[in-house]
Amino acid sequence: MGISWIVAILGWSASLASVGLASHKWKHRHLQTCWLDDVAVLEQLVPRMQGQVLQNQLALPIESDRRLVQTTIESAYSIGQTGIEFQGFLPCPKDEQALRKVSVLLLWRSDPLEPESRSQTVGRTSMIGSPYSYTPSWNELWTGSKRYSVVSIFPNRIQTIMSRNMRETLEDLKRVLGGGHPIYLGALDDQEKIVDAAVLDALVNSLLHEFGHVVGLGHERQRKDSPASMPKFCAGMNFNETEAKYDQGADTFHTQPDLFSVLDDCADRILSLKRLAKTICENRERLFELTPISRDGLPALRAYRSLSERCPFIRGQDLRVTYSERDLAGIRALYLGNGPQTPAQVDYRNNPSEQLWSEVFEGIPTAAYLN
Repeated sequence: MGISWIVAILGWSASLASVGLASHKWKHRHLQTCWLDDVAVLEQLVPRMQGQVLQNQLALPIESDRRLVQTTIESAYSIGQTGIEFQGFLPCPKDEQALRKVSVLLLWRSDPLEPESRSQTVGRTSMIGSPYSYTPSWNELWTGSKRYSVVSIFPNRIQTIMSRNMRETLEDLKRVLGGGHPIYLGALDDQEKIVDAAVLDALVNSLLHEFGHVVGLGHERQRKDSPASMPKFCAGMNFNETEAKYDQGADTFHTQPDLFSVLDDCADRILSLKRLAKTICENRERLFELTPISRDGLPALRAYRSLSERCPFIRGQDLRVTYSERDLAGIRALYLGNGPQTPAQVDYRNNPSEQLWSEVFEGIPTAAYLN
């Protein structure tokens, strides 16, 4: 794929998909965006980001990456479907007056991995009213200053983190079926196609997550009605457990807690498990008929054979990363004033498709996806 970016998913940073704050929504509906690669200009426009970014960690994305970001966001937002849209996605203009027409500053950052940190920041959004957003004083209002939302994308981190995690997951699969010893699994030994797909999933998920924050959506785990515990297949993924629950001013738009939201902590795990389940189905004959399985691997083999019974369902699913129905219900409620449609009111445990996916995830042996 020649991927030179990638924004990962082992820790989202932003404060506020079916939960949102009306006070954070934009008054206008056509938001201009631009890519900024000059730290001095950034600190002038958003003084509270002073010292937050180093010049050598900031660059413009290559054309293919820029187009991918633009296509992802423009296909997710439109005036008719969401009541708000994003335009531009070009390098920021040098002219001060032209910059005043921009609402969202995009940063393509090459910050190194954070040493010995379980949660790596791979996307960060400063929303209107958040600590990084610029709230002008009366004097600045008098002189015409404005506020910006800043979206930071960390391309190198997802390339490192997501590719490493998916390779480890595939190796775990081999070891589990081999009773502790790696075994040959045919097409699974050609891993790069699977890894590239997982990395692309991670990028799109991160972009939708961060732009969800831009329009006013919050973390699912900060809903006051979010479940106290996560399903087994999401174990260890509650990165925002220290963040306070939303209280005053938060709206859940009459939706249920959404495990399948791109703004839930488990989003990256769910994407990886969907990709792994599809890989298992695509290689089912080799996995279950041509590969010698050790005695120690038999319990895992039985689990995978049970999972393979869901392959007709899995093959029929579109694995493209999108906003969930509940995410869209929140955005539409904020900008179109529309209440949620029926699917948005249903808890994922009572949604047939999401319940089937949950059963698929639960059927994957733990060692195959907990790294």
